[in-house]
Amino acid sequence: MAIDIKTMFFLGLAVVLTGVGKSAFIGKSHSGGKDDPVLQYIVNNSLREHPVLTKLRLAGVENKIDVRQEIAMKTLDELIAAGEAGTYDFVFIDADKLNYDRYYEKSLELIRTGGIIAIDNVLWSGKVVNPAPSDLTSQALDALNKKLHKDQRIDLSMLPVGDGLSIVIKR
Repeated sequence: MAIDIKTMFFLGLAVVLTGVGKSAFIGKSHSGGKDDPVLQYIVNNSLREHPVLTKLRLAGVENKIDVRQEIAMKTLDELIAAGEAGTYDFVFIDADKLNYDRYYEKSLELIRTGGIIAIDNVLWSGKVVNPAPSDLTSQALDALNKKLHKDQRIDLSMLPVGDGLSIVIKR
């Protein structure tokens, strides 16, 4: 999930230029725990604050951000169940690649018409062109890229920035 500086700069620019308000970032912790990522995060980082939270606190904006460290699908389902569908301006997806399609569908529910979904790592070091039969991650990204290309609900642009970034605008 390590996003490169060019991609982050582009996303920051897009957020500023579009005047984005409500945003969601779907990411994965690098804590290494697969069974319980929140517990694993606490165990691995119990004596220090997460660097992102530190930066938000120092910037004085932590009260404007709802940080949820739990399974992404659970959070997305909770937001939709709470009536948040169609209220988000921007969603950034950079998490476990096998669930990208599920994150995309939930994000499409969350964003308003004209809202943006940015999906990172869509080129996956070129492995998506002819994914090996044993490479489930590349196959999942290839399937998502093909789905996005045919999806009539969106306008799409794939940028060769970093490891590939798709910009999806909901029609």
